[in-house]
This record gives sequence, structure tokens and C-alpha cells, in this order.
Amino acid sequence: DVQTESSAEHARTIYLAETTSDLQTERDRLQRELIEQGNTVLPDRPLPWVATELEQTVRAYLEQCNLAIHLVGERYGLVPEDADRSVVALQNSMAAERSAESDLQRLIWMPRQLRPRDDRQAAFVRELIEQPAAHRGAEVIEDARDVAEAVAAELADCPVVMVRGHGSFAVGQLLDEAHRWTSVLEQSAQLIATVVSE
Repeated sequence: DVQTESSAEHARTIYLAETTSDLQTERDRLQRELIEQGNTVLPDRPLPWVATELEQTVRAYLEQCNLAIHLVGERYGLVPEDADRSVVALQNSMAAERSAESDLQRLIWMPRQLRPRDDRQAAFVRELIEQPAAHRGAEVIEDARDVAEAVAAELADCPVVMVRGHGSFAVGQLLDEAHRWTSVLEQSAQLIATVVSE
């Protein structure tokens, strides 16, 4: 099956960070979609609630991954035993460190009009936006609609576009035409990469 081979060829091991209750539904939906696309999604079991065990577990997961996705909402979240930061903040910190020493790519998503519920979350959001170490290796996206709107606008003028951190999008009268444009883009990107690396 061509579609299965294509999915397997582009499959990744993705660290989908645990999040807070206000974004749990979105995380569950994203996890299902990533798995349906043939990706391996970690963590594949609940994280420990003692800081030292949590750190060991998250670092072990991150070593296996080439992409980490963090969903940041209005709540600060639970703080593990013997820790002074939330699980969300700790995962982000460890992923930023891992990104500095490897090729781990990161994506941090938060709602556009995010209104933190307390001072700890407000400080964490500020840190994510303002401190380079907090968003090291990451693209920070505020609301997925930003991407959808940008892609729709570009597709009105051009049949294929590439969005960093999201991949390619194509439009055509039929599926075959859109697929052909995607193939042309991929071949062009390979050619450019070859020329640049020489």
C-alpha cells in the first residue's frame, strides 16, 4: 500500500508532553492523529509523580525522540513531589536542554489569547516567550488558526506551500494534481539541499 509506505517513511518518534486539564482533550486528539499517521508517541504510560523519577523517565523518553510537542494552557498544573515547578514546566526545561545537545526539534503551542489563571503560569508563559533558553530548539505557535489562515492565503496565489514545523500543503482540482505539486516541492527541496551542501 503506497500510503502506508509513505507514512512509515516519514514516521517519527514524538514526545507529546503531558499537559494540564484545560488542554487534555486537545492532547488526546493530537495523540490519536499522530499515531494514525504512523508515528510513535511517547510517553506511552503515566509519568511518575516524584521529581527524581519523573526527570529520569522524561530524559529517557526524550533520548528516543526527534520531535517534542508542548501544549501550554491557562493552568499551571500539578507539581511533583520534591519539585518546585509543574510537570509542564519541567518537561519543557528538559526538552530545551535535550534540544541544545541533539537535533531534537520542538513545537510549543498555546492559545492566542492565553489568560493564565495564576501568577506561576503567567511567569512560565513569559519565560517561554522571552527567555531563549526556555524555547531553545522550538517554534512557538500561538493558536493553530494562525497556520491555517497563512496556508489558505498562500494557496490562493500558489498551488503548494511549505510551512516550517508543519510540512507542505497543496491544492489541486483533483487529489492527483495536489499530490503532483507536493512531489515537485519535495524534489525541489532535495535539489536545493544538495546544492547548498556542496
